[in-house]
Amino acid sequence: MMSELQPSFGFHSGQIRKPAEMAARIESVGLHAVQKHFSPEFVNRIDAVVTYRPLDAISIVAILDQHIVELQHHVNTRLGGRAFEIQVAPTARYFMIDKVTSLEYGARELRRVVHRHLTQPLAAMVANGEISPGATLTVELGEDGESLELSAEGGVAVVEKEIVHVLVVDDNADLLRWIRRVLTERGFEVAVASTVEEAGERVTAQVADSAILGYLLPDGDGVSLAQALIEDLPDLAVAMMSGMELDEADWMVLRSKDIPILTKPFLADELIAMPDSQSPVGPLRARAGGG
Repeated sequence: MMSELQPSFGFHSGQIRKPAEMAARIESVGLHAVQKHFSPEFVNRIDAVVTYRPLDAISIVAILDQHIVELQHHVNTRLGGRAFEIQVAPTARYFMIDKVTSLEYGARELRRVVHRHLTQPLAAMVANGEISPGATLTVELGEDGESLELSAEGGVAVVEKEIVHVLVVDDNADLLRWIRRVLTERGFEVAVASTVEEAGERVTAQVADSAILGYLLPDGDGVSLAQALIEDLPDLAVAMMSGMELDEADWMVLRSKDIPILTKPFLADELIAMPDSQSPVGPLRARAGGG
């Protein structure tokens, strides 16, 4: 079969065969090979012999278009809000089609060409942060005529997520581990302490954006600690955790400073889903990139 197709190798051959003539010749060769290889008894039991013709230039063009559509879909689904538009110039398309010189491997070779000359360079640009969300990636034939040139224009600048630091203070080690895990999974940087003294050390090492404080601590109380922290950090968002009733004086202090109270035991969603005006992490969720 390949011998019959040899004059048509590549897309620039001067010899042009009519499709019907090519199909008849390939089918004849195929049927002769079947009859030569298998016994007459077996051949007579075959209902039909289907002979596949190699892809022509029009088919290769259609398949290339489909590969580009699939690549665009992959970018949209995998990158989401960071996706961009891919525009492949005609010269770039002709370049990739021209690389498909084997009629034997046809579309499989085209997939390798697209991967090597388009997908791989595009992936490197994405990894290096060279394509902004919403940008237009233009693919053109390079000046040397032997490679593709990819360039990105437009789009919006990527805003790096700000790391939000949360201080959690309580004398219950298991509760501290649980809160640290929950908040860390939601993108917060968490520091824990079990005493007022340790809390002061943590704040000295890293200024906190938010604090979740236990009401009773081994060397003090959460209300006094909250007042001290807010005095040093006026923008600090604070919440109080308690498993008991607060006395009236402490309750009035927390109310005057708009400090919400989480009653133990509580669930993770109770902390994260509190209204922004009350949650110690709610006002910071946008800064952390959380939802």
